[in-house]
Amino acid sequence: MPKEESLTKNELLEELAQLREQVRQLKVIETDFKILEQELRCSELQFRRLFEDAQHGIVILDGDTGQVRNANRHILDMLGYSSEEFVGTNLWEIEAFIDAEKSQAVSRELKDKNHIHYADFPLETRNGRRLDVEIESNVCSVNNNRIVYCHIRDISERKRLDKEIRLIATHDTMTGLPNRSLFLDRARIALLQAQRRNKKVAIISLDMDKFSAVNETLGNLVGDKLLKAFAERLAKSLRKSDTVARVGGHEFALALPDIDHVDHITIIAEKLVEAFRHQFIINGRRVIVTISIGVSVYPDDGKDIETLLNSADKSLYFVRANGCNNYQMSRT
Repeated sequence: MPKEESLTKNELLEELAQLREQVRQLKVIETDFKILEQELRCSELQFRRLFEDAQHGIVILDGDTGQVRNANRHILDMLGYSSEEFVGTNLWEIEAFIDAEKSQAVSRELKDKNHIHYADFPLETRNGRRLDVEIESNVCSVNNNRIVYCHIRDISERKRLDKEIRLIATHDTMTGLPNRSLFLDRARIALLQAQRRNKKVAIISLDMDKFSAVNETLGNLVGDKLLKAFAERLAKSLRKSDTVARVGGHEFALALPDIDHVDHITIIAEKLVEAFRHQFIINGRRVIVTISIGVSVYPDDGKDIETLLNSADKSLYFVRANGCNNYQMSRT
């Protein structure tokens, strides 16, 4: 065989081996690509499921224009929009964003920042229901475009529960009046203000006479209703600036600020006693309970709430020991 022909065959064989190796590598690349494609499809499916199944609203926006590119079902149901109505609008300009000034501030911030968070933001649904939401937005770059992922969580129920918890901590659950803790806080503030304004404050210890007899003869349900009616009448007998608190079973404490003269306090005490000489109608029954009142005055009878309450209690005990249904100014 000629030498030139032999060399050509060897070259061809070498080229063939190279081609086979390239084919093998291409098949490996093809396999890797298919695996990557499958992983991307799985990731896209997982993202779609997370996006649609999220228990809070998710909106995808154009970071520069605020235009909605996509929105999950939760935010549409929350606000009462269809996808056709919602997608394509400017999120910060829709009617649901009732605080226009705050919405414009968010829109401006998203043009300069990559993350914003508003813990409490007001919205209104299509049917006029007020919502309090938390808004958290993150900006990322996709093909040199700023894309915003906006998470909107309804915190209305959480705020309602927080309010109830605070109310329970500071108010009597039966009557809705302030409890002892809130009364002491308000009374101390009243004393400080009176000191600055050179005014007097009346501190009153008040007891419902013969309440135990009502419970024993008519039952606890009637007693509970009587307490509520009693608290309502007591609150209506005072000024809005006054504080009335339930501090025990049938014991109440009052703080009356901005008093110019002691004579004004005696007038108020007389009116309170008279107001509770009138009957209550509870479950169709006529119920009469009177009150006993002990009064102390800042700064005449003390400079701090503890001293004043102690003085008022002593005056109350005096009234109880002398027939109830009356009032007594401090005897200190």
